Amino acid sequence: MTTPEATPTGTATATQRPLQLTVVPRVTIVVPTEAATATAWPTEEPVTPIVPPTCPIPTQVAPPSAEPTVTAVATIAPAATAPASLAYACPGLEKFVDMVFIEAALAHPDGVGGWNVRCNPNVPDSPVNGRRHSLTLVKPRTSYHPMSNPLQYQCGCP
Repeated sequence: MTTPEATPTGTATATQRPLQLTVVPRVTIVVPTEAATATAWPTEEPVTPIVPPTCPIPTQVAPPSAEPTVTAVATIAPAATAPASLAYACPGLEKFVDMVFIEAALAHPDGVGGWNVRCNPNVPDSPVNGRRHSLTLVKPRTSYHPMSNPLQYQCGCP
């Protein structure tokens, strides 16, 4: 590499710097031959897996008992829900939602958000605090989209 150097007369001349070399040690890779691998890994002996003695063998089955065992099964009665006949679609909803989606939501209202929830969830049931049975969009008067503007049940129509 050359760098310019100033001379007493004002002209530049090039001088050379010594080149620095780095010594890298040589690496030798040894590849085993067939004779070396045959002696290193005997193939005559079968390979057996090591299994701890505390491990149960999965094929063992407990012997059947002489007396049958009786297990009690508790059933939970489904919560009382409002009949699907109470659900209705708000007028004008068919302009923004296909009728297929409206009919599916009215046929199975439990699958739509807000169904049969109190209008004000923090207040107990009363004639003033009814249940949600009106099918409408989350953002009314905009087009339906299953993720950004889904159907839901509300108290009254917008």
